[in-house]
Amino acid sequence: MKNQFKKIAFIVAVFSQVVCCSLAITANDAVFTQEPQAAVKEMASESQYTGLRQDEDGVWRYYSNGVFDGTKTGVVMYGDAWFYVTNGVLDPSFVGLVAYNGGVFYVNAGQVRTDITGLVISSDGNWYYLSSGQVRTDVNGLVMDKDGQWYYVNAGRVRTDITGLVQNVDGKWYYLSSGRVRTDHSGRVWYNNNCYIVKNGVLDTSANGIIFDDGYYYYASYGQIQLGITGLVQNVDGQWYYVSSGQVRRDYNGLTLYNNHWFVIKAGKLHTGFNGLYSYNEQLFLVNDGTMRTDYTGYYKLDGITYYIVSGQIYSSDTVLNFGSVAKNTCPICGDPLRNGQIDIHTFTGSGYQVYNVPTDSVYVECNICKQAWPINKFADTFDFSFNHAIQCNNEYNKSYISCRYCKRDFEEGTEPEIMKESGGYCSKECMIDSGAFCPVCLKELYIDGCHNCGYKPSVKDSNAQ
Repeated sequence: MKNQFKKIAFIVAVFSQVVCCSLAITANDAVFTQEPQAAVKEMASESQYTGLRQDEDGVWRYYSNGVFDGTKTGVVMYGDAWFYVTNGVLDPSFVGLVAYNGGVFYVNAGQVRTDITGLVISSDGNWYYLSSGQVRTDVNGLVMDKDGQWYYVNAGRVRTDITGLVQNVDGKWYYLSSGRVRTDHSGRVWYNNNCYIVKNGVLDTSANGIIFDDGYYYYASYGQIQLGITGLVQNVDGQWYYVSSGQVRRDYNGLTLYNNHWFVIKAGKLHTGFNGLYSYNEQLFLVNDGTMRTDYTGYYKLDGITYYIVSGQIYSSDTVLNFGSVAKNTCPICGDPLRNGQIDIHTFTGSGYQVYNVPTDSVYVECNICKQAWPINKFADTFDFSFNHAIQCNNEYNKSYISCRYCKRDFEEGTEPEIMKESGGYCSKECMIDSGAFCPVCLKELYIDGCHNCGYKPSVKDSNAQ
């Protein structure tokens, strides 16, 4: 009787252990995407078993030939899936990349995520491109994430360290900010000390000729602003413009040299409508249709005055030809000769005036002090000028004055604002800003694309104000 009772007690004990073990396995199955029920069967031959097995305490451990292997750290296979163990124990908290068998795999919650293809962020803070859970180190180029954003991948990693232009495998150049294609950006971008035109995040190679951006006009070729060009350039519409460092100089009026010819520029554009004598650097030049007539030598008559032209320029000599006769071109007041035909200025410092001709019949006298000018017939002679104007003017302006470069306000030397010395001649911050040469935020000098100090970008309104 006692023997029978012992047999029954033994069977109950064994049954209880089996039931408890089965419950433990089921309770811990949530760790896996597949259910490792095969571990129960392997217990029958545990002395030969190698792999993952859930022990009675509910912990999954790695065994080698039936012996727990506490040195095992890495990826192991169980069924059709791969899992990550740390010191022989399944590590459901592990998230990151693991190198295995020549590849790099993404592990999340202790399991290799072969179900993932796309961009994921790893524990090192970087984003990687996966295909079936493996980092595609052979992928270089643009990859789209689940939100439709494009990122630049190099050797399988998103290059968040790149801001600028990169060339994709399709041959196009894209503008990146922290590795992401800026499809929301259109306009100029700087890259390797060059300036480019981007449209919706892609280099706009169709941008050729004169283009408008952020209140300024630029000269571009295949999407690149030609910073190295200063001079005349022809737009795609056939018009010619004067550019300096790639920017159309709408503030420039004067002459410029192109292909050994001189041309007249007005507001940054070739002034083909100009015909006559053009004044530049206190010289007169003969111009037809905006081009200097360097091929012409001879007479030219304008407003009743006959000029002698040599290679397109008023003859520079003590003598000029007036109406066909050679005569001294002399100062009507002091009798000294004037040079360069009808335009050169003759200064007589002792009496405080300048006498000069303009391309008309009139001759003018200008006070050296107050800069007022009158026709020469206002004063009968030198004495008349000195007595009626120069003496009084000299008494009033007997001190040295400094004028603001913008508002022209005069300051007695030594009393000018300190800012005039720092800014190169502007009497106030307002004058510096209104001149259009300084940043209204940090008062640093502006570049063609704005302030490189604080990042200020001039608006269209600012540009028009200049």
